[in-house]
Amino acid sequence: MLIVFAMALAQLRQEAWWQGSAVWWMMAKSDSRLVDLTFTNRMFANMGLARGFEYLINFFTHVIVLYELAFCFLIWNRLARPILLVLGVFVWIGLALISGSVSFAVLMMIATFAFLSPERVRSVCDRCWGAREATGDLQTAA
Repeated sequence: MLIVFAMALAQLRQEAWWQGSAVWWMMAKSDSRLVDLTFTNRMFANMGLARGFEYLINFFTHVIVLYELAFCFLIWNRLARPILLVLGVFVWIGLALISGSVSFAVLMMIATFAFLSPERVRSVCDRCWGAREATGDLQTAA
């Protein structure tokens, strides 16, 4: 929680985040990104939508900051929590792809999922791996 708030404050101190170009700078940085998405700039320009691409990048940049600020305050709200958890998946996967910071994104996604209720985690695990009854006994292979 404190990490997300510190990230949002640090982003608010940087001009690129205020201008809306921070996502573009992460996309254009070739040494660390996982996926080269710079072609999207040319694709939008060829369609005559160069201005639309700029607005899209600005939108994504501001969504990241808004998500981080909202997370700090709204995660405690029962109604907002599911929305923030779903948005978190997209934000952290997107940041991993454009920045190349996979380990950081995985860590932040795990921290985000810490706000899932134990019942929800148990139901997801039961669906994925099948319901298993806990016996409490240690079974040894004979």
